Amino acid sequence: DHVKNYRPKICKLRVFTLANRKDELDSETRKMATMLAKFRIEFSSVVVIPDVTKPASEASRARLDSMLASLPVGAIKDDEMLENKEKTNRHLRPTARTRN
Repeated sequence: DHVKNYRPKICKLRVFTLANRKDELDSETRKMATMLAKFRIEFSSVVVIPDVTKPASEASRARLDSMLASLPVGAIKDDEMLENKEKTNRHLRPTARTRN
């Protein structure tokens, strides 16, 4: 209810959700639209991001690497980078998709 009350009427809410397989896209879109309607949340579109386990694009990785290079040496430990590799990939993939 807070989203509905505080969001100006001129704004359009775009909702992003994840799917593991391409054959789940329609199903996931319908599920999300149903859930939003159940909570009376108005939205302009639902975008399902497929293949969440697929590697991020080289451009996204390069952007991240350039940002990490600007950090002080030792700010992020190598074992932390390895530990969060999959999580980082999941965050990089939707970023590339939502930039348009």
